[in-house]
Amino acid sequence: MKSWLIRRFGDIKVITDNILKIVQKENIPDESSSHMIISDYYRKLNSVVKKMQELLKSEDISRQELEEQIYSAEFLSKLMRYVPRRTILHFREKLVYLDLDEDRVKGEYAFSLLAKTIYTHFSSHNATARNEESFATAKDKEKSFAKKKAVHKIAEISPASDSEDECMQVHFQTSSPMAPKKNEKMKSPNSKFKFEFPCTLTSHSHEIGECAEFYTLTPALRQKFGHKRVCFTCMGPKSECQKGCSKLNKIPKVLLCEHCKEWSDKKGLPPLNVLYCKKKQHEKPENKTILKVLETYLKGFRSNKIQAPVKLAAHLESILHTKACSECKLKECACTVPSKSSPADPTKEVPAINTSTGKVMDISEENIVREVAEDTFYVMQMLKLKGEDCLTMYDRGANEDLIEGELAEKISAKVVNDKPARLGVIGGGQIVTEYGKYKMMIGPTTRGLYHEVTAQGINHVTEKFPYYNLKEVNKELRKSGYLPKFVLPKYTGGQRVKLLIGLKDPELEPQLLFTLPSGIGVYKSQLTDKFDSRICYGGPHNLFSSINKKFKGNFNHLNIFFTEMVNQYRNSLYPALSRYLEPELQEIFENVKCPTDKQFNISSPYSECKVQPTPLSHEDLHDLKGHDDLQECPHGVKGTRVATCNHVPSDASVHKAKIPVQKLKEYFDQDDVGNTVNYRCSDCMNCKKCSVSDKVKMMSLQEQMEQETIEKSVTLDLENQQVLVDLPFIKPPIEYMREKHGTDNNYYQALRTYNSMCRKPGSLKNGIRHIHEDMVKRGFLKEMKNLSKEQQDIIRNNGFKHYMNWRVVEKPDSLSTPVRLIVDPSMSGLNMILAKGSNNFVKINSILLRNRCKKHVWTTDISKLYNHLVLKDTALPYGLFLYDDSLDLKVEPKVYVMMSAWYGVSSSGNQSGVALEEVCNNQKEAYPLAYKIIVQDKYVDDIFTGDNSKDVADEQISQVKVALSAGNFPLKFVVRSGSKPPPEASSDQEHVKILGYKYAPEPDIVSPGFSEVNFNKRCRGAKAPNPFPVVSSEDIAKLLDSKNISRRMVISMLAQLFDPLGIWEPYKQQLKMDAQALNGLDWDVALEEELQNLWKRRFQEFADIPKMTAKRCIIPEDAVNPNRMRLICVSDAAAKAGGCAIYGSFLKTDNTYSCTLLIAKSRRMKDSVPRNELEGVRLMAETAHDVKLSLGDMVDEVHFFTDSTIAMSWCHNLNKKLRLFVFNRVVQVRKLIEEVSPNQGEFPLYHIDGKHNIADILTKPNSITPLDLGPDSTWQNGLPWMKSPLSYMPITRYTDISVSREDENLIDAECFPDPYFTANIHTLDKEVSSSTYCHECRADPCNCLSVVQQGEPPSGSRREMKIQPSHKSIKDDQHKSLVDIIKYGYLKSLKIMAKVIWFCEILLHRRHLSTEQENSSCKMCNMKKQADGIDTEIATLFISEAKNYYFRLESQRLQRVLPKKKLESFYLKEGIYYQAGRLSEETPITFNDLDFNVFFDNYLIRSVLPVVQADSELYFAFVFHIHSNIRIHAGVETTLKEVLTTMFVLKNPRRVIQEVRK
Repeated sequence: MKSWLIRRFGDIKVITDNILKIVQKENIPDESSSHMIISDYYRKLNSVVKKMQELLKSEDISRQELEEQIYSAEFLSKLMRYVPRRTILHFREKLVYLDLDEDRVKGEYAFSLLAKTIYTHFSSHNATARNEESFATAKDKEKSFAKKKAVHKIAEISPASDSEDECMQVHFQTSSPMAPKKNEKMKSPNSKFKFEFPCTLTSHSHEIGECAEFYTLTPALRQKFGHKRVCFTCMGPKSECQKGCSKLNKIPKVLLCEHCKEWSDKKGLPPLNVLYCKKKQHEKPENKTILKVLETYLKGFRSNKIQAPVKLAAHLESILHTKACSECKLKECACTVPSKSSPADPTKEVPAINTSTGKVMDISEENIVREVAEDTFYVMQMLKLKGEDCLTMYDRGANEDLIEGELAEKISAKVVNDKPARLGVIGGGQIVTEYGKYKMMIGPTTRGLYHEVTAQGINHVTEKFPYYNLKEVNKELRKSGYLPKFVLPKYTGGQRVKLLIGLKDPELEPQLLFTLPSGIGVYKSQLTDKFDSRICYGGPHNLFSSINKKFKGNFNHLNIFFTEMVNQYRNSLYPALSRYLEPELQEIFENVKCPTDKQFNISSPYSECKVQPTPLSHEDLHDLKGHDDLQECPHGVKGTRVATCNHVPSDASVHKAKIPVQKLKEYFDQDDVGNTVNYRCSDCMNCKKCSVSDKVKMMSLQEQMEQETIEKSVTLDLENQQVLVDLPFIKPPIEYMREKHGTDNNYYQALRTYNSMCRKPGSLKNGIRHIHEDMVKRGFLKEMKNLSKEQQDIIRNNGFKHYMNWRVVEKPDSLSTPVRLIVDPSMSGLNMILAKGSNNFVKINSILLRNRCKKHVWTTDISKLYNHLVLKDTALPYGLFLYDDSLDLKVEPKVYVMMSAWYGVSSSGNQSGVALEEVCNNQKEAYPLAYKIIVQDKYVDDIFTGDNSKDVADEQISQVKVALSAGNFPLKFVVRSGSKPPPEASSDQEHVKILGYKYAPEPDIVSPGFSEVNFNKRCRGAKAPNPFPVVSSEDIAKLLDSKNISRRMVISMLAQLFDPLGIWEPYKQQLKMDAQALNGLDWDVALEEELQNLWKRRFQEFADIPKMTAKRCIIPEDAVNPNRMRLICVSDAAAKAGGCAIYGSFLKTDNTYSCTLLIAKSRRMKDSVPRNELEGVRLMAETAHDVKLSLGDMVDEVHFFTDSTIAMSWCHNLNKKLRLFVFNRVVQVRKLIEEVSPNQGEFPLYHIDGKHNIADILTKPNSITPLDLGPDSTWQNGLPWMKSPLSYMPITRYTDISVSREDENLIDAECFPDPYFTANIHTLDKEVSSSTYCHECRADPCNCLSVVQQGEPPSGSRREMKIQPSHKSIKDDQHKSLVDIIKYGYLKSLKIMAKVIWFCEILLHRRHLSTEQENSSCKMCNMKKQADGIDTEIATLFISEAKNYYFRLESQRLQRVLPKKKLESFYLKEGIYYQAGRLSEETPITFNDLDFNVFFDNYLIRSVLPVVQADSELYFAFVFHIHSNIRIHAGVETTLKEVLTTMFVLKNPRRVIQEVRK
């Protein structure tokens, strides 16, 4: 739309001139104007330049034309007219300095230079204007004070000056005057006051002693209001103290600032009054003393009127808050927690400390300001942001603004950066915000400005605050009489803080006006809240105390502030690492500190175990710098340069967080993320590629590039029966690794890892020796000295020698490799520069689905898959391996070389996949079954496949074995369904593991791959065994007797229940619903008693999980055709969850259908129930689509069922425009369902009664146990109706459903109102199509123009219309048209009728000429005059006459059909009824002060239109004409818009258009 508007109406000159209008109406400020006025002007001027620069980035405007315009001398000259003089001088100085033409400024460089100069001046004035204590320039101040001989002289202060003399001069300079409010006049500086001590506040006309508001202001504000009006010493009129203070001797000494007096005496100047002294470090008298003196000095002053302390710069305003103990609920804790504090002594006096000298002072009671005892509250406001209530906190200690991410998304704030930020928390930890940065403008402020706020999005800024009703506080404020006319807020709190505004924009900080006697501060905000008030409160008050007591004294605002950050830190491993001791640290590297005593394990005073005070060890410091300059062992242990002391035992370990390699990799096009502009049409909505974001596209391109690199690195050597691979580097490895490690190897890093393996227990060492021996025997590892000379030379001469860091991992459930050696190239950085490629693994679900629909299946495992990829010699320098059979720290390890690929190297996974596919593809003709299996039914090194024929399954096994042997990929075993597994495949001779499930091949059943219940923590891939076998629920109860269940235990156990097909989804969903109550709790804190009991019962049910079994094959024995199946798809949803289930159904020999659960899914939901129901339908469509892709042609028919009439109406009836949420999902549902079942005629979504919907079990809490989901359960086998043919099912089609008024309202709530519909949408003909394209376009919308039939309907054929004529319509031959407009078509009929009229008029014209008499009624004569004798114009006029002929016939019909009252709404002219529009002759289109014609198509705008009915032949013919010739195969709305340029149509014109498009 934007590009079309620019092409249609965009003129470069007009666009740029319109932008300049921003400053054309502004007056250029002179140098004497305030910085605020100058800053506002520069802001607008800078926005003009920015808009010009943004136009250059637009792809819709010709860049060449735009550059010619804005870089031209004429435009730059025009722009410079609006630039202030000082900026122009600065700009011309730069031009002279750069030797550029300053007379005729033009070109790109001149434009950029001018833009930069404008921005520089804008920044300077803006910064000055934003400073509340901004100063005038030194030169202006000297002139001003020299002219008026002011009392306080100003000296030019050096920015770097620190002297007391110069600082005092700054303090004594005057402030800029306070800007008057709108429509109010500022008092003139020279005006004569009728008061002795006049009040200077705006609109105040009384003595300053009578003004209570004056004493609540800060000294800075008093100076602003009193600028050039009163003397800052005596507070009298300024006119009386021009040459010094005239009342200096009469002023009480208490009112003069002693610190200011010391300085002013030296300079011969009067000191400042304490009420005007802004220096907080200057000591001020006590409040009592000031009030007493002011009563005698100021006229009309009464201290009893001042209910709050007089505001002075030295008085403290901060308030602290203490917290009650969480255990004993007392503010003075009575718990027995160990304390480092001295014993409490009630008799000891509270010391009074002079903070300047540090001495303890003796002071009297009257000089003590007692602490307020009430609870405090932060300064907050309840703002309104796009209809959302937003509790906003103002925090002086925050240097970053924060916003709740959910709110930012709701109000559509501009996303500045979509990447989550890492925020530092206490102790050095980090959390990820999960939201990016947002930008918005909030206002208006008191100055009418909108401030730009950039805030970091975060899940929750705080927890929920209590609701505080401010009625009591407001009553106290009203009683004080300070702000009688101000609107006050009604309440605060009651929700989480959603916006935190810090010191990034000081102008937005609320200003303290005064403090009420109760101690609470009254602030004036720059923003207006939802109550239309600018007043907010902060500080102590008994209101907050009373409400906080409801929280049992344990509520503290500090607890809820940044709760998310604190909780994440508290629950992380960082506190555990530094909980006991914090030794003195010294900085030994940049930003790296370690203990000064070099101890890395220290005994805890509270336990006998050793703890690590810092997560950094000597090895870590070595890794940071890449070289080793560490100390030798203090105990004299010799060896290589490894700083590991074996004499100091350590029982604690430090765990380092591992970051996935893909998160650390830098993508090549990272700078281009977000810069691509995608213009999407409506057709692209269904295209997955079009909807992919820029970042995903960039990542996909990178993965594609890496995948190509991996494919090139694999080479087949079938003669030697091996596959050779090289390391696919994406960066130069030598340069990268040398830079990272600072040397030509990483030997010492690998040696430290090897030494850690040497410290393993003896049993684990034996496993390491066994695995290493096997690797050497198989040729996967070779000692370097045993390599050929050429191979050794390649390693020695390589620029970097890379030693693999390797570790041992236990996998007890593996028969072949219970102990595994894995390498960790990420530790050295090697994985960072290796290609990983794209994820080409087949989905586990697809493999499992296919094998549930095969009678005979088999599975196998490729032995040592990665290790059978032989490394090329060029890769050998990067696979060095340290090892010695002794595994002794004192024995230097030998150097081995990895001869094959290993698990842990990021490229090995995709290389193995490419190798297997190429090996089988190379033998595809000989072994076609093997290639198909490797491509479709292989997951990493596991193969799971089969067929409905046992002979074919046996042939598959044979072909796979032979094909893979060509690349030296042997199979470990083969397990067949119906047979016992071989010993090498099963530990119990009954079950094997298949893609997460436990499979019993002999009975052919599957069960969850859930092992024995074990609550021990996993260590090195294995858990410590239970103290006794845990088999029954009683065993689990006994195991839990000694344990307190925590949130971590619950989530850990739930994660072990792996069920990708959702065979037992109802039980999983119930567990997820129960776990929802644990959200927000600490991970390792014991749950409350009620939750403890709940999860103990749940865990006891886990003993029955192995009893949850299901048939692996869903094909019945008596299936008519095992290769053809029917899918029954059901969905349901409730308030908090939704789900779907898909059942496979086969026609049996008795003409009934089988029914067995194939797959199920559930999801937590949070929208309204109708929306959730629609989400459930979408989930069902997505799941069915996945099943169809997995099973292919095996799926014969698919039926979808829901119990929601609302969701069904949305999906079926598209006549109304749906709102965005529903529209997007309906589009996806229809697209997916049509792809799954393209040839089923009607849209196969049906309604089923809720009591027949088996998916209901997925949506609500219930008491399901594992035993309820066995192989004979209803969940596994479906309900009886699901085994019937479709015609016998208890379903309702869309055409037969009836919608209640309540449901109808819910349906319409998600629809845009459509003013053209004359009947209710639910009563329309269900057959009316509202597809985006007509019948010809449906096959391929993009190529619809190629199949358009140009012209009118074929002659002699009358298209049938499903349009009922009006019941008052009369068939009367006398009103029938002379030319059948349906038969000949609209355009041809007009031409024929025009010729008929022309012939008649010619005859009349000839008769007129024969009489040689003038006839003013002769149409031919009139037309010739009107057309100036031009034949084409005359023909056009006759076409118009033909149109009027048909309109007259239609008007005659309207007289018979329409009631008289309806006809009165039109007007009749020359036999034609017209509908008057809004644009008439009295109100035509006008063009005022425009440089160009805005509406180029205004000739199409008709003030009046002839009226027709939708059931008329004229309208139908005209619609078909538009559809075929004007707006070819366009949509309903486009066609209707074209119709309305010619005629006004009554009675639902859309239905006719829809019929034509069918």
